[in-house]
Amino acid sequence: APAGGGGSGGTPPSSRRTGRSREEPASWSLPSRSVEALEALRDAGEGRGSMPRGGDGTWLGAMQEALADVPVAVAITDMTVPGVTVMWCNAGFERVTGYPKEETEGQNCRFLQGERTEPKVVSKMVRALRKAKELVVKVTNYRKDGSRFVNDLSLTPVHDSKGVYRYSLGVLSDLDKQSREERAAVEQLRELLPRKLPAKAQPLAFDPDDVRVDKRSKEDQYRAAQSMFTRLQWTLCGEESLEMLAANPSAWDALTSFLKASKEQGLADFWMESRKLSTMRGAAKEMRGRTMCEKYLGMSGSETRSMDASAIERKVGEVTSQLANECLPRFIKSKDCASLVEEHVDKTSKLDDSSRGLIWDQYQVPEDLAGFIYSFASFAESFPACIVLSDMAIPGNPMLYVNREFCRVTGFAKKEAQGRNCRFLQGPRTEPASVAIIQDTLRRGADCFVKITNYRKNGDVFQNLLSMRPVHDSNGVYRLCFGVQFEVDGGLDLKQRLHKLSLLLELLPSEVQVPRSGSKAGPKHKKKTRRKEERAEKEQLAEALEARNEIPDSALDMQGEERFADHHDEMLEEIAAAGGSANGHADEERSRGSPPSSRRTGRSREEPASWSLPSRSVEALEALRDAGEGRGSMPRGGDGTWLGAMQEALADVPVAVAITDMTVPGVTVMWCNAGFERVTGYPKEETEGQNCRFLQGERTEPKVVSKMVRALRKAKELVVKVTNYRKDGSRFVNDLSLTPVHDSKGVYRYSLGVLSDLDKQSREERAAVEQLRELLPRKLPAKAQPLAFDPDDVRVDKRSKEDQYRAAQSMFTRLQWTLCGEESLEMLAANPSAWDALTSFLKASKEQGLADFWMESRKLSTMRGAAKEMRGRTMCEKYLGMSGSETRSMDASAIERKVGEVTSQLANECLPRFIKSKDCASLVEEHVDKTSKLDDSSRGLIWDQYQVPEDLAGFIYSFASFAESFPACIVLSDMAIPGNPMLYVNREFCRVTGFAKKEAQGRNCRFLQGPRTEPASVAIIQDTLRRGADCFVKITNYRKNGDVFQNLLSMRPVHDSNGVYRLCFGVQFEVDGGLDLKQRLHKLSLLLELLPSEVQV
Repeated sequence: APAGGGGSGGTPPSSRRTGRSREEPASWSLPSRSVEALEALRDAGEGRGSMPRGGDGTWLGAMQEALADVPVAVAITDMTVPGVTVMWCNAGFERVTGYPKEETEGQNCRFLQGERTEPKVVSKMVRALRKAKELVVKVTNYRKDGSRFVNDLSLTPVHDSKGVYRYSLGVLSDLDKQSREERAAVEQLRELLPRKLPAKAQPLAFDPDDVRVDKRSKEDQYRAAQSMFTRLQWTLCGEESLEMLAANPSAWDALTSFLKASKEQGLADFWMESRKLSTMRGAAKEMRGRTMCEKYLGMSGSETRSMDASAIERKVGEVTSQLANECLPRFIKSKDCASLVEEHVDKTSKLDDSSRGLIWDQYQVPEDLAGFIYSFASFAESFPACIVLSDMAIPGNPMLYVNREFCRVTGFAKKEAQGRNCRFLQGPRTEPASVAIIQDTLRRGADCFVKITNYRKNGDVFQNLLSMRPVHDSNGVYRLCFGVQFEVDGGLDLKQRLHKLSLLLELLPSEVQVPRSGSKAGPKHKKKTRRKEERAEKEQLAEALEARNEIPDSALDMQGEERFADHHDEMLEEIAAAGGSANGHADEERSRGSPPSSRRTGRSREEPASWSLPSRSVEALEALRDAGEGRGSMPRGGDGTWLGAMQEALADVPVAVAITDMTVPGVTVMWCNAGFERVTGYPKEETEGQNCRFLQGERTEPKVVSKMVRALRKAKELVVKVTNYRKDGSRFVNDLSLTPVHDSKGVYRYSLGVLSDLDKQSREERAAVEQLRELLPRKLPAKAQPLAFDPDDVRVDKRSKEDQYRAAQSMFTRLQWTLCGEESLEMLAANPSAWDALTSFLKASKEQGLADFWMESRKLSTMRGAAKEMRGRTMCEKYLGMSGSETRSMDASAIERKVGEVTSQLANECLPRFIKSKDCASLVEEHVDKTSKLDDSSRGLIWDQYQVPEDLAGFIYSFASFAESFPACIVLSDMAIPGNPMLYVNREFCRVTGFAKKEAQGRNCRFLQGPRTEPASVAIIQDTLRRGADCFVKITNYRKNGDVFQNLLSMRPVHDSNGVYRLCFGVQFEVDGGLDLKQRLHKLSLLLELLPSEVQV
């Protein structure tokens, strides 16, 4: 499990874990002026008095003045601003948490959470904030210095006199250090806090009730929106729009006139005439098609002569695509199309409430947005992608509109989805990193593109490519947010649908015109010119589709998939409570008399007829146990292996069993019996190959999971009770045991898991579970189940080791020369035959002049003044082909710049090509002959308890000697050893982390993790390690002294030539913002490109 930060200096570890970041206040008594002001604010909110004097005349100003000198920690959160961020905190907050105002205000308080923060308590807090409920809880939080404390926390909601949920007041206290006086002050303050405020005393940043919009303004807005959405519709439906224009002579004339300016009118004329080809056949059709190609497209007779009917059809398709996807969108955006759009709007649009029925029935459409919203709803209803619209001025940001396609894809009706935040689509497998990206972009009012796992109403999972576009009004207030949800189903038309999606996102507006307002506060964001500052939607969609998004710091809040496990179930329960059908079979179940709770507690399969263990299973397990202890022979059965015999013995056992192979990265289930599906609901095909964490959920106990992880890592037997979740989402208490199995050579091979539903466990089942746990073998004969790779079976002669070492040295020599380009140039220049080889290589690509220029430029350093300038100009003309007019104005500094450019081009472009080529092979071999000899001189760099595999010795020794002086943290791990320990770390790793080699080697690098390490990043690392795939992730790590640093981690798996997953390189790059960051990143990318993924054995 991730460790917290360590101590520093002479401070004992415990003092950093419990010490406050500031001194206790001289007195815990609340100042009398604060008490009086809070009482006055409470009375004013209840309508029993007037606002107190002080502050800036607002309720918020008076609250801040009242709480500023209170010794108790307080934070105020504005619930009308997306992101639930702290808008103000007092000095007491810094005293308790260590975070100063400037690091707190504007942030969500999730930064106080850490590894041991209780998910169950966090869920209570989230629900209380969403539903505006008062709450007092005890929650484990973390100070800025990484130390833990138990936070005695209260949340108090504040509504204004119009019923709008405005603020949440948080009161914090360190429970472990809480004195009687502090406790009394906390209780007194919580009692004094106002629950209401006069709406006039704190106007909303945007208050719909203050807006008065006349009918003409609404109609103008509606027409403007209809014009915009008409253009959007015509652009998205290119071919249909061409047909529509072709049916209107004046419209077609406008298009051809527009295209004439860009000499593309021929395309339109060709397309118009091509429509007649459908009525023609045979030679006449071909003749007509060729004539059209020559007349309108400028093709020659020799080009058209060989064109048959199919070639002509292809040409028609190309022209149609070019017109519809390139020419037509330009025309639609132009002024030339404006009159056509206006004419269309005049004929088809009139502002009325016909779209009202498409919108959330409880939503009060803002007067100043009515035209825009009604126009959007009528446009989006028939669009073939899930489109939603949310109101960002309402706490919780509910969807005020979802279209028909959203209902079809998710299974939820409009009345079930509208009025809710779309988080109800989340479930156990929803990615925390994706949720973090959504929360971060919503809070910032920025575009969002992310791939996320969502759930339909019936519980089915689907992949959702979600795009969000924030909409500000013309006063700069953050008002709405478009959401476009695109199901990634792998259909044949995926590319075409993605193209339409990128077009839609490009055209959706980010601003809507409204009457001018004097409002000066609230959720606003700096305006920006999107097209210049942001990448194209198509590029960002591709990035999201491949899950390459940058994960924001807010992912720190995500403690695993369990955070979202209950969203889907809560939604179904709410629908059922409202009289809807929670699932496709709900009505059928009720008609059969099934109680509502049966889905939450019922088993997925019938109980077995008998809990007795079959006698043949008992006999086989006893024989396997005796064989492992060396007291007997292996039983017959299975495929002749220990694993085959175990699977046959356990197949018919009524108790649930799963076997995990501990030599495979990822701790995945390799086999389970039918009993496992009966208890969990997950069939074999969804279980085998997966880590059993999919059984965890929101109420799974973190402390118990930590025990299980430690037992698995240390090969210890364990019996625990843990809350798990079945496939249907229902909870059960799992009576779980883990039994480690070692082979006769002492290698940790398997873990045997036995599961049982404790709530339903009968006396007979309990007896069967106990009997089975007793029977399970703890050892196996190594010969009865050979390892996929067993080092003891490998015999490698000295010659083979030397050959591997030389090959590795050659590879790492090339790598070193490539990474150190300018130094390598100097080395080659000092060796005439080597330099000749380089210039000969460059001659073929006509780049020899660069090398000659560089070689002669080295003499310039000994020259001065006019002579140097004259020599430099002559060199530029002689070797670089520059003209006299180009060199005439070159002074000394210009010549120096030219030398730098040529040096960079040689070192970073030409030299790497030469080093990879055959022309360089003899130089590399010569270098290896002079400098390398296989011995154990590198042995001292490697973990002293590591038995270097015979068939990898040459490679590992060569790598260690190369990596030791490299200016980036480099580690090497053995993937065949449980826990994947680092067998080697280099000098830079020790410098950056503060850990000596002997402290780091032999351990998994998870010891660098701490409270702020992002679970989403850890999940990416675990997943890629398990799959043996390259990994690139940014992660927060901790040095030995407890300091935090940002680590750009890259991992490269290494398989041997037999296909066995043997090693893993780790390159850890500290992102410190230094001036040489760009140069170091370039070296890092080169290193990663050149590191091998396979080693010959």
